[in-house]
Amino acid sequence: MSCDLYPGRMRRRGVRAALIVVSAAAFLSSGANAGSPLPTLLTADFATTFAIRPALITPSGDGSTIIGGQAAWVGRNPDPHKPSSQLGHIDWTSWTASNAAGSGVYWSDNGVPDEADGTYFPHDVRIVASDARGDHFTRLLLTFSDGRSTAFTLKHLAKGYGVGYIWN
Repeated sequence: MSCDLYPGRMRRRGVRAALIVVSAAAFLSSGANAGSPLPTLLTADFATTFAIRPALITPSGDGSTIIGGQAAWVGRNPDPHKPSSQLGHIDWTSWTASNAAGSGVYWSDNGVPDEADGTYFPHDVRIVASDARGDHFTRLLLTFSDGRSTAFTLKHLAKGYGVGYIWN
């Protein structure tokens, strides 16, 4: 038996199948991924804590640098019962599947007389997170108000060097 006996039915099935394929492709390429989780950022070195739009990021294992927001003071944390509570919050202006951008303050400890008792000084920065791999952004670029910039790359710690991730 040849297909010519049912030409209309075969044509309709072919059109229907083509529509399903085109619809599925359009769905997957347009907004289907919009419902999937957005990439996250590592919030502190030697940790496994990641977040979307974190208030603070600590890219140093010893806490000598903290990225936060504006604060009305310079020095040590005025409330020792709430570590880092007075370092403000990063102001995230966008967060997408490909990058995140915001502004904040890079708080750096001068280490005098030592890291534990040093003084934090503020430096305004623009923040861009990019290079999403899996669930995490793997690059963090900080651009200071004077034009200098510094970049960090997410690194997973191998066994024997601690647990978690660091900004390297």
